[in-house]
Amino acid sequence: MSLAISLFAKKGYNGVSIRELAIAANLSVAGIYHYFPDKQSLYQEAVKQCFSNKAFSFSSIWQSDAPPKDKLRLFVHSLLKVMLDDKDFHNLLQHELLLADEVRLKLLADNIFRDEFNELLKLSSQLFPQQPAYLMAISILSLVFSHLELQPLGRFLPDYQTKYETIDMLTEHIVSLLLEKSITID
Repeated sequence: MSLAISLFAKKGYNGVSIRELAIAANLSVAGIYHYFPDKQSLYQEAVKQCFSNKAFSFSSIWQSDAPPKDKLRLFVHSLLKVMLDDKDFHNLLQHELLLADEVRLKLLADNIFRDEFNELLKLSSQLFPQQPAYLMAISILSLVFSHLELQPLGRFLPDYQTKYETIDMLTEHIVSLLLEKSITID
């Protein structure tokens, strides 16, 4: 499965054929279909496996007795770490967000990300009771993703400092932005 994850991460769902997956796994095309009914099922299982070992670090945050602000800090830190440490996962997510295939995104939302997002909604409701929980949860994710997506370009922009790329500095910056007094949306 790690070969499939790596191929999908490099080329995206549309860039990888079943034949290419079979060759990489040293199987026949029929051998792939023996285990998976279609490419979509194989892809979904690859993404699920890629995410499964990360879900544990998030679940320990949600189950902790830490105050909500500390949970936010831990979540942002963990998400940054996951995205920086696992380039395959980061690239898989980038491909899906850029392609915006509704069928695959719905499968990913339903089968992989829903539980974590529900926990983030609960945390958002606790921390930002005057804001729509959905918008706050999306904003949290957006701040993390945006900082990581812009890092390669940011290195060449004025006032760049390498310390701005450290997980601890990014975590504190993102959390401080989120916890600043926000406006009420009616």
